[in-house]
Amino acid sequence: MRVGRLAWVAALTATACVALLVTRAAPGAVVRGVLILTALALIPVVLRLPMVAWVPPVVYLMASVYFGGQSGGRWAWWAQAFNPDAEPQDVIVAAGIWAAVAGAYALRPPVARF
Repeated sequence: MRVGRLAWVAALTATACVALLVTRAAPGAVVRGVLILTALALIPVVLRLPMVAWVPPVVYLMASVYFGGQSGGRWAWWAQAFNPDAEPQDVIVAAGIWAAVAGAYALRPPVARF
């Protein structure tokens, strides 16, 4: 069951990455963005609030747009969703965050359905 959950979220994330990479966008930025947004969406699911899984990614993106831009076309360290340049360490950090949240999702006990 736990391996299945982890495989499901990994497959869903990989599918999103492949779908976006077909558009010929910057590969590092695409993978980083998908990992960050998937991790943010999984947090409410881990907390047993799947009905609001859309809220963290939307709030993050809105905050990034309104408050993350800095002078000279740069982005704040926390607003990396819109930064078109992805350094390898950005992708590694995003993958670490994703792995932690996906692991928590996979390890949580199943919900009893009646």
